[in-house]
Amino acid sequence: MRENALEIFRHALDAVHPERAVSSILRMDGIQLVAGRSRYTLKNRVHLLASGKAAEGMCRGALDVLGDKVHSGLAVSHTGGDDIGPVSHIKGSHPVPDHSSIEAGKSMLDYMKGMGNDDFYVYLLSGGSSSLMELPVHPLGLADIREITDRLLKSGEDIHGINAVRRRLSMIKGGGLASAAPCQGIVLVISDVMDNDPASIGSGPFWPSETGFAKLGIDPRRIAENASVDPDLLMPQKSAETPPHYIAADNSFALKAAEEKAEELGYKTVVLDRNLSGEASRKGAEVMMQIAERDERGRMCYILGGETTVKVTGDGKGGRNQEFVLGALPYIKKGMTILSCGTDGRDGPTDAAGAAADYDTFRTASEKKLDSKRFLNKNNSFEFFSQTGGLVHTGSTGTNVCDIALILTE
Repeated sequence: MRENALEIFRHALDAVHPERAVSSILRMDGIQLVAGRSRYTLKNRVHLLASGKAAEGMCRGALDVLGDKVHSGLAVSHTGGDDIGPVSHIKGSHPVPDHSSIEAGKSMLDYMKGMGNDDFYVYLLSGGSSSLMELPVHPLGLADIREITDRLLKSGEDIHGINAVRRRLSMIKGGGLASAAPCQGIVLVISDVMDNDPASIGSGPFWPSETGFAKLGIDPRRIAENASVDPDLLMPQKSAETPPHYIAADNSFALKAAEEKAEELGYKTVVLDRNLSGEASRKGAEVMMQIAERDERGRMCYILGGETTVKVTGDGKGGRNQEFVLGALPYIKKGMTILSCGTDGRDGPTDAAGAAADYDTFRTASEKKLDSKRFLNKNNSFEFFSQTGGLVHTGSTGTNVCDIALILTE
């Protein structure tokens, strides 16, 4: 069954491939660019810009549509590399910004400011942009941003809270790039947040930061304490005209593809949760107990999409998907397989996309006297699955639409 779970996951990844996603929403009709149901007449120079884990693939998809209409451009990804046609391709750091992120932020801001008033831009935005490009507000520097980011990532704060802080501490985020643009443009998005909130995707470089913490259900005093930052720095700073945003792919695309492949393999499917959240290991246990209560027979495939969190208290190595599976493991029964993976191919600070487990994993752990609770207490899920053969490696997938979890039963 593990092979079936991997096949379903791979099919879900194919559905959110960045080149396919962009070409499905963008097309040319004469001199008009069609995005969704809107049309834009391209009379002057067209600039192609991108940032995020899906930047390279999105650029290639857009160039397939725009062709030689693209004058030039700039892409920032976690790999960098050769130019993508007329688009320069540079590297930033993820998940914590470094000097390359600062240089990338300066380069993107300068590029935006250098466009002509009558030009047009197409910006391709995907998850990871928050860290890949950075330019802190005065008086903060890189060390401050790195420390704040690291604190927030370890605090168990969700992506909305983390990005709400990032927006207010950056000249790029919270509408910073929109403020710099002298011309019109559009933003195509591969979303890595479950509600597709444009203020949270990449910390909203084209979305003004006026959204208050109260609207997000966030206590600014608590989050300022988590980040060890002066609360006064978290006040809204930027306003700008917001360009149209179009969703090219999100987690729902992947979940639908997972359903289709599971049914093709003979499973009855149930989408158990389209907005999976909460503490990872606890949520893994809760999901398994929920499935047990349903008491459904036959070949079942339970599908979940979302993004859990981990509060780091130990000194081990792992990620939220690995902790989700490890939390579920004590409840696994014969004839069950569980898989949870990040669609970007990287789970936390590891080289694994996530983990998969079945009853054999449980038995191997028992034979080796590996206590799952002890590994969870140390946040050391990577080592647990290294010893039991449960790590899932995909390499960088070039996309990012949160996580997918699958539980298969026979």
